[in-house]
Formats: sequence, structure tokens, C-alpha cells
Amino acid sequence: MKNSKDTILTLATFFILVVAFYLLGYWLIYRMGQATPLMLSVGAATLLTCLLRKRKLSSLGWQWGEWKYQRTSYLLPLIIALLSYLIIWACGFGEFYNAEFNFVRT
Repeated sequence: MKNSKDTILTLATFFILVVAFYLLGYWLIYRMGQATPLMLSVGAATLLTCLLRKRKLSSLGWQWGEWKYQRTSYLLPLIIALLSYLIIWACGFGEFYNAEFNFVRT
């Protein structure tokens, strides 16, 4: 029973911190006009949850996995993007480089 109570307490702590950091991020966006703080809210909540709950950062699973999964997770998105672009270029829906699109009109 202790394990499930510990898990619920950890998740509740994380949820409260995410909401707090998210609201702080929106306040900073209002004050600064930039969306950067929102990207940090989940990561900061995770690190602070580990600190408050006295858990090691190594318990988060940040380690190098097996090589076949690392290669697949790196190469699969590249292959999908390459195939998508090849289909778009071959069917004439887009061009390789559109200089007219990049031209800034003043």
C-alpha cells in the first residue's frame, strides 16, 4: 500500500508543479512577450519533483538504450521526412527551393 500512496503523492506533486510553472510561464509571456518559459515548465516541474520527493535523477530513465533502438529512433524520422519530400517534389506539389517565397517584400 505504501508504494501506491508514494506514487500518488509524487504524481500529485508533479501535477501541481506543472500547473504552477505553466501559469508562471503564461504570466512571463504576458510580461515579456516570448513563449520560451512554457517549454521549460514540464522539465522544471520534473526536476523539482525529484528534489522534493528525494528521488534520484537516474530514476527517470535517462540512459542510453540498446543501439538498435537508438539507430531506429534517429533514422526512422529522417526516412519518413525524406520520403514525404520526395513524393511532394515528384508530384509537383512543391519545389526544391522556392526563391520567390523567401523574397521579403517591403
